[in-house]
Amino acid sequence: MKDQNGKAAQIPTPSLPIENSSQDIYIMLASGEIAYLPHEFYSDSSRIIEQVEQDGTFKYRFFLNEEGQYPMNFAGSTVTKVINWNLSNPDGSPKTFPNNPSTTPETGYFIDLRTLEMNRLNMHQSIQIPLGADTPIDQSKLPEYHGSYVPVPEDKLKELTHIPENANLYIAFFQKPAKTHENSKCYSYCVSYIPFDELKSYFIITPRPEQEEQEQSRPMLPSHKDSEEAVELLKTYYGIPQVQAGAIYPPSPLVSARGLTCYVANLSTFKK
Repeated sequence: MKDQNGKAAQIPTPSLPIENSSQDIYIMLASGEIAYLPHEFYSDSSRIIEQVEQDGTFKYRFFLNEEGQYPMNFAGSTVTKVINWNLSNPDGSPKTFPNNPSTTPETGYFIDLRTLEMNRLNMHQSIQIPLGADTPIDQSKLPEYHGSYVPVPEDKLKELTHIPENANLYIAFFQKPAKTHENSKCYSYCVSYIPFDELKSYFIITPRPEQEEQEQSRPMLPSHKDSEEAVELLKTYYGIPQVQAGAIYPPSPLVSARGLTCYVANLSTFKK
């Protein structure tokens, strides 16, 4: 690529600090609505239900057990269901959120942004982003190995066939998502909980009359023009072919002007 003087044009490095850049998500629902969740919204400390620090401290646990194990039905998936069994303790009692016991956990969907990488497809110059590597958790700070995942009990496997009544979201993400991560190491992360009632406030659709008041209080959403373009692209390239999840590398029409990356979770792929 050359400029008007015939010299090689330089792709600019963004002035926005990478640590503060958005890792925003588009959520496609089976009912046809699409929500746009800014990183600042879903990563807010008031929504965190699970948190592991860089020093290996389990600050909050919800799905993670004391041995450092996760439920088998979350293994390897980017988007999967949260079933009633995931919301119960080993003794059968209901779980509570460690930092918000007054909120009742409900079934929904687990979205693991840690499994998504910003893979490059197009082989051309692009925005240069100085990422740097995240600091892994020291192995000696983690529990010893006692098996891989916690299997779903045989009498609970039927729950995997159920579609959650509402799109309540459990979103897992690195505490430093802009850094690079090795698959063989553990890093500090969080899981946040977004109940469906809050998700509705972030729909990027023409509001119904009863939604007009909510629409006026959405400071983080893309402009109306950007929303229309994003919706059309999501329907065409994720909705029609039933793509369940993806990560869009900038520059792209789906990447917000405020951020440097974009994730997509298509919940409409879950069928009854």
